[in-house]
Amino acid sequence: MEIVLTFFLVFSVYATIKDPNRSTPDGLGPLLIGLLICPISLAGGAFSGASMNPAGSFGPALTSGNWTGHWVYWAGPIVGSVFAVLICENFFIVHNQNHISLKKKVESL
Repeated sequence: MEIVLTFFLVFSVYATIKDPNRSTPDGLGPLLIGLLICPISLAGGAFSGASMNPAGSFGPALTSGNWTGHWVYWAGPIVGSVFAVLICENFFIVHNQNHISLKKKVESL
């Protein structure tokens, strides 16, 4: 569940802020991300606590001394974030093809 929740969070960051061809006006991205965090937290809260961030789980685990299943709150957000970045970068964000890569610059020297 943490993988899916973090995927949606990171995907929304890429779609509203990182994408150079986004259709959202400047300054609206953080609001949209904040509005997405509420339903994600409500939907995932009953299942896994909807941490979406290892720091949000580390503090309570440290103070309570209960580390049972804590690896999920580290592995889930890492895997979900990497998956979201790979999907966005390879399938949704169109990069400018007019740039000259470093490899081509070195070859021309």
